[in-house]
Amino acid sequence: MSNFRIFMHRNEDVLHIKLMGDFDGFSAFQLIHALENVCAGIRRVMIHTDCLNDISSSALGAFKQHFLQLNASAFRISFTGKNSNRIMPLGALPA
Repeated sequence: MSNFRIFMHRNEDVLHIKLMGDFDGFSAFQLIHALENVCAGIRRVMIHTDCLNDISSSALGAFKQHFLQLNASAFRISFTGKNSNRIMPLGALPA
């Protein structure tokens, strides 16, 4: 059983996504699913990575591959935290 959790809160037109626990293959797809279902009116998504523990290299590959297929042109995605450089796919922005 994975200890991965996603916490989300909206602050006006910014959606904050806090990732917690171990990032494995299932976690990668949970995050992609969350990004696919971003609410209307969101202009920016901030993904906070400070609370990630173990990060699987296969999960990173899966996330980055699916991220490229994500139709996120309506909003900007930024990554923050100590793990942001590891998890951030090409085309995403640091905060």
